[in-house]
Amino acid sequence: MALLLRVALPVPLRRLFSYAPPAGWTGLLPPPGTRVLVPFSGRRLTGFVVEHTDHLEAGVEPQRVVAICDPEPLLDPAMLDLLRQAARHYLAPIGDALRAAAPPGGALREERLAIAMPIDDERSAELFPGERVDPSLGKVQRALLELLRARGEMSVGALARALGRGKIDSSLARLEERGLIRTRRRLRARAGARRLRVLALVDAAPEGGIGPKGVELVELLRTHGGSLPTGELARRHGFSQATFRSLVRRGIARFEERVVTRKRGMPTLPRRAREIVPSAAQTHAIAVICDSVRARDGRAFLLHGVTGSGKTHVYLEAAAATLEQGRGVLVLVPEIALTPQLFSLFEERFPGRVAVLHSALSAGERRDAWFAIRAGSCPITIGARSAVFAPLPDLGLLVVDEEHESAYKDSGAFPYHAREVARLRAERSAATLVLGSATPSLESYSEAAQGDSTELLRLPERVDSRSLPLVHVVDMVLELRRGNREAFSVVLRDALRERLEAGQQTILLLNRRGYSPAIQCVECGLIPECDECAVRLVYHRHDERLRCHYCAAERALPSCCSGCGAERRHLRGWGTQRVEEELERRFPQARVLRMDQDATRRKDAHFEILASFARREADILLGTQMVAKGLDLPDVTLVGVINADIGLSIADFRAGERTFQLLTQVSGRAGRGALAGEVIVQTHAAANYAIKRAQTHDFESFYEQEIGHRRELRYPPFSRLIVVLVRGRELRAVAVHADALATALRRGAGRALAVLGPADAPVARIQGEHRQQILIKSGDLDEGRRCLLAVLRRLSQPRAVTVSVDVDPERMG
Repeated sequence: MALLLRVALPVPLRRLFSYAPPAGWTGLLPPPGTRVLVPFSGRRLTGFVVEHTDHLEAGVEPQRVVAICDPEPLLDPAMLDLLRQAARHYLAPIGDALRAAAPPGGALREERLAIAMPIDDERSAELFPGERVDPSLGKVQRALLELLRARGEMSVGALARALGRGKIDSSLARLEERGLIRTRRRLRARAGARRLRVLALVDAAPEGGIGPKGVELVELLRTHGGSLPTGELARRHGFSQATFRSLVRRGIARFEERVVTRKRGMPTLPRRAREIVPSAAQTHAIAVICDSVRARDGRAFLLHGVTGSGKTHVYLEAAAATLEQGRGVLVLVPEIALTPQLFSLFEERFPGRVAVLHSALSAGERRDAWFAIRAGSCPITIGARSAVFAPLPDLGLLVVDEEHESAYKDSGAFPYHAREVARLRAERSAATLVLGSATPSLESYSEAAQGDSTELLRLPERVDSRSLPLVHVVDMVLELRRGNREAFSVVLRDALRERLEAGQQTILLLNRRGYSPAIQCVECGLIPECDECAVRLVYHRHDERLRCHYCAAERALPSCCSGCGAERRHLRGWGTQRVEEELERRFPQARVLRMDQDATRRKDAHFEILASFARREADILLGTQMVAKGLDLPDVTLVGVINADIGLSIADFRAGERTFQLLTQVSGRAGRGALAGEVIVQTHAAANYAIKRAQTHDFESFYEQEIGHRRELRYPPFSRLIVVLVRGRELRAVAVHADALATALRRGAGRALAVLGPADAPVARIQGEHRQQILIKSGDLDEGRRCLLAVLRRLSQPRAVTVSVDVDPERMG
């Protein structure tokens, strides 16, 4: 019989920990998937039971579980198996993997609560003469008792904050000794269920003696189903706490605590209704995917459709077929900014059946959505990367929209790729998988073209036979020779003016936020850099600050150069804030909205900006890459790319692919309505093949050229990569350990592995930590993982460094 629980904890160790059941436990052991609170290294952590065991380590007395947190498992066996497999694939600690799938705000802590004890009328008159607390009690005790009688049960921390005092334990102890209050302990999540204090009628026909306000309150409660929240009664109807307590003391009403669901989903975007007549290619794709859904055969499809070809309509029809089978639908998007539009379309088609999961919701809203999904009340879930673990009971369709996006790859303690986890989950659930993109990743397209495990479906034309926008490439080198040093070429400036005069809308892309990427002293050439990171500080003009976009450090813009004392400086490059200012100067009549990370920090800001633009309350939408993808705005006839070169300068073998994808995607925002679209791409690298192929919307030609480079250099899909990052505050310790790791890897590597490095990471220092990386190229990923794990287990790691592993990295450092 199993005696111990094997628990996964959110710590950077690739192992499980054994614990005995809580003291006095006599029932069955809690099943795998149940949360438990356990002691660990002087702390108490929330972990998940993964398995049971009867194996006792020699000489080790297992510690006991402090508390079982849930009456039933939160993660079912299928999800546990998926997470264990994903953790093995990415060489990640199992505890971090399980935490990624847990309910938001699920980490538990112990909390002490206090509640006022009920007392009879005689004792009440003695303690509360004229509704004032007995003067024989101390000042703090009186205040505590008044608070508890007015508000009901409260945590000790909340009581202390309400009184503005640090410690209240002794006062609570004296009140408890006199029998005036009772305290208890409970486990509380960071974002638990939302609870409202409610006044509920017990006696709807009291015999009198409660005064006019009491009679009025009873009548109000009776007309509202017998109960109302006390906050609403006080704010909207003006009733006092004394009136509440009077009814409670007489047994006419009682205080109750009720769980309420926070807001789900989001408002819908304004949209013009239009009749959809599927094209022949759409009809074929819908038929094939729906056949797979009905057959429950778990097939995988790559839906490669040009921008505006109607991929979303295919998703909707496939979702309808899935719901008919009584199964769930999961739709992943790479950017939070894409959820409002997709939610609007799905909510219109399936009202009240759509849940949203992403990090811009509060922890409480995400928690409530998680449990609603788990209960089956929302069979459709739309969300960003982490929504791949949404607890849909019977998953039948899994859509990964814009599957090529690197935003699907996490970079934290569990660096999973949502697209690849989606593949695993679909296989295990016999769910149909649809990967959608106008610019598929080379890995996905290569696999689909070979027909191994993914089938290729094409949508080669836009809906209603609309033409793709005409793309003009403007060589900014020639503009500079003509003396134009502004953000806009003459061609783009004229096109903007034409659209403003015609009342049409424009999207401008500049994938660089802030006012200017750097400022430089005119005299000595010094460019301010971050003290903690090996990067230049970005100038933000609205508050005259220099900011680091890696560690968020900031400083005031100095009045003079710190190197030579000169006061003159030069702005190096353009950011979205500077372009916004230039638009206001050049086109004062234009209404401009900016959408970047700085403009969308506030909750729901993404939605508000897009909704305003969709309502035609602005003429120009200026932003970073979040304006480039998925938006379907029929009045946009012009797209301008301010600087198409930014991505090409990155030291990454995917730089060309990402540039092609971004330019093709943003070009696709133009001409999606009745009017034709135009795209103007400004670049200093007009001859680059990624830019030339994007100009003609020619994915196949780009693919053939890029796949040739990959084959020659043995980059994915012709190999698998693992990046080992060594970081620490002491450069020598980092360099020594990175060299030792690389040496050990080379000794253990077979012919299928190539070990490159160590070398400085592309950003060699972040937040004061030096960073060196080792790249493992492997024709056999299992062999690469085996070799690396053996080295990590054998080689002692000094405390001064941290080692992290990224399997199948999307970005090279």
